[in-house]
Amino acid sequence: MTIDWMSLLVVAGVTVAVAAAVVGIFSLGLAALSAGADHGHRPDGLERAAAFACFAAVALIVLFGLYLIIPQFH
Repeated sequence: MTIDWMSLLVVAGVTVAVAAAVVGIFSLGLAALSAGADHGHRPDGLERAAAFACFAAVALIVLFGLYLIIPQFH
């Protein structure tokens, strides 16, 4: 059994890039949700909507990853 090193590097690179993107999007959601918290203000509707949009994007990315991994979903 031989290992195709180029394919392994591509998969590893995509994995690291997508993981960093997911963490970044989640962090943006947390930042939007906690905007103004240091001044004792709750986030307004736009900030809350942006936060939930970020969280929904992260959830969709995770579900798509599970779809790709689990063969019974195909």
